[in-house]
Amino acid sequence: MPNEKLFVVVMGEQVSGKSITWETLFDRRHRSGIHMLQLNRYIHSRVLLFVSSPQENYWTLNAFLNTFRNRQRGENLDIVLCSLQTTLTNNMVRRHVASAKDIIKHMDENGFDIFIQWLNPGFTSGIDNTPNITDQIMSYCEIDSVIGIRNENATLTPENRAGRLRDVILGWVQSK
Repeated sequence: MPNEKLFVVVMGEQVSGKSITWETLFDRRHRSGIHMLQLNRYIHSRVLLFVSSPQENYWTLNAFLNTFRNRQRGENLDIVLCSLQTTLTNNMVRRHVASAKDIIKHMDENGFDIFIQWLNPGFTSGIDNTPNITDQIMSYCEIDSVIGIRNENATLTPENRAGRLRDVILGWVQSK
């Protein structure tokens, strides 16, 4: 039986396409906060969206969790959409910025189903050097299970990425 909450992650390096994926999913640019997401012609859901990654905002895990609670404005939303950056710069490490792994692990431990769309993992110089990406993501995140992982390469359009996310979220909502 699925958990009662869903944490959808678009993960990647800086400028990998995380923000444009959210813009395409919502058919417009949004700021982080609560928004209505149209899943199909008849079904929509209120979601909490983090457009900028906690890493780009230089948030510690506690800062992310406080922002997470404050942005819900007293509502207990079932679906959280979040950009996460895979690599921390030296400046981020010095400032104790929360890693993607820390955030995913926390959400998993707090009853969220996890779906990860990793944009262009290991893609350097036109060569994808991640033959077993699912195992690598599971190992990276240090969690036992997720409801899905998508390895999205550089050739996939934002429309395709957003469509896949919409299908996953719709399937999860309909399974409840």
